[in-house]
Amino acid sequence: ELKYLTAKDSEEKADQQWKEAVEQLRHYATDRKVAIMAQGTELHLIRMQMQGVELLRVEEIGNERG
Repeated sequence: ELKYLTAKDSEEKADQQWKEAVEQLRHYATDRKVAIMAQGTELHLIRMQMQGVELLRVEEIGNERG
C-alpha cells in the first residue's frame, strides 16, 4: 500500500494515513482473488509513505490472514 502526502500535508494527516494503510492491507490480504493469486507463496504486507519526492517510512506488517 503506497500512501502519498503533498508537501503541505500535516503530520496528523500523515499519522492517520499510516494507520489506515494497515486496515487496507489486511483487507486486501483476505480478498479471495488475492488468496488465489498468492497460493503457494508468502504474501508480504508492506506499507510505504511518500511526501513529495521523499520516502518518509516503510514497514512490513504482520499478515494475519491465516
